[in-house]
Amino acid sequence: ATPGRSAEESGRLGLRNFVGDWDLEMWSLARDGSRLEGRGVAEGVAESDGTRITITEFSAPAFPSATGGGQVRVAYEAGKGFTLESWFRHSNEVLKFAGRYEADTGRYVFFNFGSKGETATGMPRKSVRVEIRSLDIATWVAETYSSAEGQSLLVQSYRFTRRSP
Repeated sequence: ATPGRSAEESGRLGLRNFVGDWDLEMWSLARDGSRLEGRGVAEGVAESDGTRITITEFSAPAFPSATGGGQVRVAYEAGKGFTLESWFRHSNEVLKFAGRYEADTGRYVFFNFGSKGETATGMPRKSVRVEIRSLDIATWVAETYSSAEGQSLLVQSYRFTRRSP
């Protein structure tokens, strides 16, 4: 964090770097341990103290039920801290997470302990953690971890690369 700037303020300002047009590459772990891949396009738009990322043109040949798109909103809410909400067409389910911005690592860390069901690829959703970070001005990564047999397991990764104007 910049001297004199709180972690919350640094996190709010950092979300502005997610505004713009993005190419998206993702993989999701399947029940058999294989990685199922998908691609798409996304747009980040500033909204008060947050950013809404709309994913369009998404396709994943290995799991056609995930074709389509969705939205993710990352925001700061006074009294609540950072929040993440995601909605994808294939599930029509809104997932809500609460979290924080870690200024020393530059990560947004979100938790959803009430998760039930499975991911689109059949992995159980239990004690889900999502970490989002900027690698540089042109690249963001969002990783999803789930608890499996007492271990934290990386089950999904999204890589956003800024599109050239």
